[in-house]
Amino acid sequence: MVTASFTLVRFISHPQPEINQPVREEWISWIDQWLSQGKHIYFFVHCPIEKYSPDNVRHFQQLLEKHNIPVPTLPENQLDLLPIQLNLF
Repeated sequence: MVTASFTLVRFISHPQPEINQPVREEWISWIDQWLSQGKHIYFFVHCPIEKYSPDNVRHFQQLLEKHNIPVPTLPENQLDLLPIQLNLF
């Protein structure tokens, strides 16, 4: 239950994407409901094995868009150029 004008969600995903799917679907429903009520949502996604976090975030974003839920684009989609690794020498 959200009792303020905003909510913060920390979604700890599983390294195996298929395990996350049922939980993601449930969160899609909650997010849609809260946004329709005018709530602001801060939604953080990570994984105990962090190399999976970016893909988990992308997949969640795609589900939100697929359900026509109005969410901002991911910051990486706003980059003009892909970042490059700098070096010291």
